[in-house]
Amino acid sequence: HPEEEGLRQIIEVLLNEPEHFAGVKDYLDPALIRDPGLAAVAGALVVMLGSGNEFRLVDLIARFESPAFGRLITDLAERGARRGKYAETLAGAIACLEACRSAREALALADEVRAGRGPGRDPSGASVPDGEDERLAALGERARGSSPEGARFAPPKLRRRVLG
Repeated sequence: HPEEEGLRQIIEVLLNEPEHFAGVKDYLDPALIRDPGLAAVAGALVVMLGSGNEFRLVDLIARFESPAFGRLITDLAERGARRGKYAETLAGAIACLEACRSAREALALADEVRAGRGPGRDPSGASVPDGEDERLAALGERARGSSPEGARFAPPKLRRRVLG
């Protein structure tokens, strides 16, 4: 899932360079992460970085009892360090997340408009111009299976996941 991969990349960067938190905190929403382990790490990371205290990787690991979390955190940090290019990675991840958010909003709007009226009718009962239902359906389908436009700015590996 492109959105989760974008969030994962943000986490990988923050584990290596936590000073980027201010620029990405509005995008790092653990609730959007399906993987429960990654979501837990993201939640703890947001709390720690949001506190304003000095961030140390060992302190994040210590928040979890299970050694599996320690391995996950170190794997994420190592993956981010190997990739490097933190600013470019964040820019690509943010572009991907914004594109996913826009697609979700477009889908919700198309569904809302279609639900508010029957086929071929607007909410007042008047008929709609020819082709409007088809345009709404196309908008919804494009949002459901979209290749987010912002993904072209993503790092190549993430771009391949987004664009297929």
